[in-house]
Amino acid sequence: MRIYFRFVPALLFFFFLSRPAQGIAQSFETPVEYLDYIGKANEQLTLKYMVYLSSMSHGKSARKVEKRRLEVLDAINNTRMNIMGMPPYKGDKSFRDTTVAYLKILNSVFNEDFSKIVNMEEIAEQSYDAMEAYMLAQEKANEKLREAGKRQNEMQKVFAEKNNIKLLFNDPNFNFKQPALNKDNTKLFFVSDKSDTFGSTDIYYVIITNHGLNFSEPIHLNFYVNTPGEEIFPHIGDLDKLYFSSDGMSGLGGLDIFESFYNNGAYENTANLGEPINSEYDDFAFTLISNNYKGFFSSNRDGGSGGVDIYYFEDKKPTLNKSQAT
Repeated sequence: MRIYFRFVPALLFFFFLSRPAQGIAQSFETPVEYLDYIGKANEQLTLKYMVYLSSMSHGKSARKVEKRRLEVLDAINNTRMNIMGMPPYKGDKSFRDTTVAYLKILNSVFNEDFSKIVNMEEIAEQSYDAMEAYMLAQEKANEKLREAGKRQNEMQKVFAEKNNIKLLFNDPNFNFKQPALNKDNTKLFFVSDKSDTFGSTDIYYVIITNHGLNFSEPIHLNFYVNTPGEEIFPHIGDLDKLYFSSDGMSGLGGLDIFESFYNNGAYENTANLGEPINSEYDDFAFTLISNNYKGFFSSNRDGGSGGVDIYYFEDKKPTLNKSQAT
């Protein structure tokens, strides 16, 4: 029985594993590689969409929201082309084609429905009828995404069953995303909007035993980590120290990056990493690449190349060096 951490495409979120995608693969030796590639193809799409949602939820100007919408459109088209270039897996093209169809619907919703919503926003507060039309347009757009995501989700389950892959977290009513393993592969952290969350999304983990064959029930992290806001992008350092982003704690603005210490079976003493890692904008996807405090994170702060940029840092008080624009 193969084990694969499942991504659920409700709305726009996809899971992806840690192995980087490098161009269009010509062949896939295992079905897990096939699933993994589709997940990785959506990495930039997920980041763009997250920034778009943040722009809307934090009251950014209509011009900035529209800019983020266009960035999501570009990411959707790039992702769709990548997945369209995949070969069928042993003659089976159903999962690939369903994913492409889902991305086509996303393109339509963002190109047409969400464009109208942005235009309607400026007049929505002028009257009750305008506000009602604005809310109805949002709900119709979201319903299209939910239905398309449900079809893609069902086809993924069929593909997994055909190829003897065990999918974890099979509840189609919730998102499970951004998996992260600790250093000794005994805990798997993830983000979810399960019904017991304190806010929009919280961080959970499962304990892995029997050489990766058994998993505990999801453990919901306490109030030192999860808040009534949004917690995303967990990363696990030495001694199971947890790094994550949140907009529900005291910070510099938008999403800030925090660290929380693992002690006696629980996380506590959460601290904001402060400047220059954090800014008044959204800072997230913090990743360490060495024990000497070197790594990367993403931010949409001013001074970048536009949209979300990847930044490199090093030393205890890091100096930021923009590494790559996304």
